[in-house]
Amino acid sequence: MRGKRLLAGLVAEIVFSFRPSVLKKRFDFVVGIADRETTSIYKNGQFKDCDRYSGTGSGPCHNYPPDRWITPAHGTAPLRIGTRDLESFFLGAIREVRIWNRALTAAEVRTLYSGLVPQEGLVAEFLLTQDIAVDSAGLHNGVIVGATWTAS
Repeated sequence: MRGKRLLAGLVAEIVFSFRPSVLKKRFDFVVGIADRETTSIYKNGQFKDCDRYSGTGSGPCHNYPPDRWITPAHGTAPLRIGTRDLESFFLGAIREVRIWNRALTAAEVRTLYSGLVPQEGLVAEFLLTQDIAVDSAGLHNGVIVGATWTAS
């Protein structure tokens, strides 16, 4: 599903091609990774897909023609989770959002899926268990807009 965008920490606005299957009452563990060349998506600890910002290369990542290349850059837009414009919202539950200042390795994604959180480069951690987005790893507290809290 081209065109969906995720603002990934300190990197840039990234295009992912990932359409997760959604089942009621089940959490899927999704990790998005952006480095200087590619974006990758993992679901439940397993690699699913990746895209290349520019250029071409071998491997599993999708290559695009030059008119679709992007150059990641720092921006001023806020990080939004579950919405891109405060007009449309993710219908479901989101919890335990973490942001690192570096790309995690595939082995670290598997470790994270098993419940151990890599600490190197962790700059924000939003467990999303209360009415405010408290950053338990740093000083990046956020605001929750339009959420309905339910028991797990």
